[in-house]
Amino acid sequence: YDCGGVRAAFRNMNHGSPLENWLCKIRDTRRLHMDEIKKFEPGEDQVRRLVELNVVEQCLNVFKTSFVQKKRWDTKIKNGKAYPQVHGFVYDISQGELQPVKGDLKIEIQKLRECYDLYDFTYNDDEDALDL
Repeated sequence: YDCGGVRAAFRNMNHGSPLENWLCKIRDTRRLHMDEIKKFEPGEDQVRRLVELNVVEQCLNVFKTSFVQKKRWDTKIKNGKAYPQVHGFVYDISQGELQPVKGDLKIEIQKLRECYDLYDFTYNDDEDALDL
């Protein structure tokens, strides 16, 4: 995906403020998923996987916000379906295409619910429970 920020996050050096503050979040994602990243060949394969994992983590961060959860709660009560929905994409510069992130965002969000749900959603079926 040719992401210079993710490449920079692989280097253990001070890139200076404010860039270093932003790279710290990418490094946090790298730390959380180190075992998975190490399954890939060092270099571009690891960079690409960290880009994907970082997109997932940022989607989770959006999903966890009180504003998004409140809006989802309100629309669920009013319309029977929770909005906004959260989706993750990466832009592959080499192909010039926007692609859905690899992995199952629904599963990752399900893991968060016990700790981060601010509203008591009652789910009628499995599909509704995964309505992200």
